[in-house]
Amino acid sequence: MRIAAIYFVHETVTFLPYDTTLEDFIYEGSPARGEALLSSDPQGAMGGFVKVAREHANVEVIGIESPLMPKTGSASGWIDKTTYDH
Repeated sequence: MRIAAIYFVHETVTFLPYDTTLEDFIYEGSPARGEALLSSDPQGAMGGFVKVAREHANVEVIGIESPLMPKTGSASGWIDKTTYDH
């Protein structure tokens, strides 16, 4: 069995005066794919999922290219339309 895993996290803070742009998601290590993605959050949801999935025989987890947490962190404005469309 092959399972594709993708990671996307964004918490919008409604009243911030700026949007979150594509550039906020592009930095050293992001986007991540393959093993880099699967090991990017070893103590979080992604790491827990990968750990448990790999405990089962005949299961392959594949990391699909994913943006990691934006540089702005959890205090991010709305994602602008160009970034959303991307």
